[in-house]
Amino acid sequence: GLIGDIDVVVPEEVGVLVDAQVTIGQIQVSGERGAGAMNRLLWRSENFSRAEHRIVLNISYLIADVDVKLL
Repeated sequence: GLIGDIDVVVPEEVGVLVDAQVTIGQIQVSGERGAGAMNRLLWRSENFSRAEHRIVLNISYLIADVDVKLL
């Protein structure tokens, strides 16, 4: 995408793999954060390999604020 404010909420029991890239902006996933220019964050939940349900999020934006929270 070009410009966005992405907020994703995922239940804790779901395994999550996040590959997020933004040219300008910030990425925050479960307490890990990257901000500034040319950000990329690759994050995998501890339960990803053994979870019954799994989600893979591939997020790529030019300018964005990405926030993925586990509840």
